[in-house]
Amino acid sequence: MWTKSKSIALSSILVKFVMILLTIGAFIIPKISEWYDKISYRESIFWPLTIILYCTLVPAFIAIFSLNKLITNINKDNVFVDQNVKLIRILSWCCFLASLLFGILGFYRFIAFLLCFAAAFFAIILRVIKNVFEKAITIREENDYTI
Repeated sequence: MWTKSKSIALSSILVKFVMILLTIGAFIIPKISEWYDKISYRESIFWPLTIILYCTLVPAFIAIFSLNKLITNINKDNVFVDQNVKLIRILSWCCFLASLLFGILGFYRFIAFLLCFAAAFFAIILRVIKNVFEKAITIREENDYTI
């Protein structure tokens, strides 16, 4: 049977797996850019692609460490706390930054605008979730003071 603790454990494992992938990615980005140039049969975008991917690693690492902390908080039953709102806010800004970077890449390859849109969409969803958490914290605090 699937339980809350199994779900949190799976999430934690997946976050750590993505951390490993990001770390590996930091070393193979030039190979990825070279591979993309070979299969695209268009003018080379090796340097713009490589630079954008390296720049995107910064918000990606910040986001994955924030997700890890968020999962840790949830595992400790610290759900509706100000720190989680801050972590979700950080996640949304990381998505907005990735959206901006892929938007720039879109001027080199139109398909990057799809990634730009996806990242912006995730950022908006995260902002809504952040607002829900803020409201829930406010309601919880009001209820704590009610006798």
